[in-house]
Amino acid sequence: MNPKQETVALALATGSTRAEAAKKARVGLSTVQQWWAQCPELRVRIQEIRADISQQAIGQFIDGIVGAVTRMRYLYDNAESEAVQLGAAKSIIEAFAKFRDSVELEERVARLEARRRGK
Repeated sequence: MNPKQETVALALATGSTRAEAAKKARVGLSTVQQWWAQCPELRVRIQEIRADISQQAIGQFIDGIVGAVTRMRYLYDNAESEAVQLGAAKSIIEAFAKFRDSVELEERVARLEARRRGK
């Protein structure tokens, strides 16, 4: 892909319309439409960019979760108020239960998908 196509891919991956992407890349809308129709690499690149953005967002989300759990643990261990300690303990338990459920569901889906591919 050329640099203008890369610019279009980035713009489309991040929510721009085709017209907006064309303007950002300094090409005509018809050029973007032609690339869309005739350049499968453009659509693949858009998916790659979106996957990269998702991975970055997940990393930031995980950092936030670690910070929140660290703070809850600190409150559980150090708060003078038993009500605050209890609230922190409940929050930790609830967060863990939701996380565990999510991981179990993801594993079940992965097994089902693997089984389906095997058939």
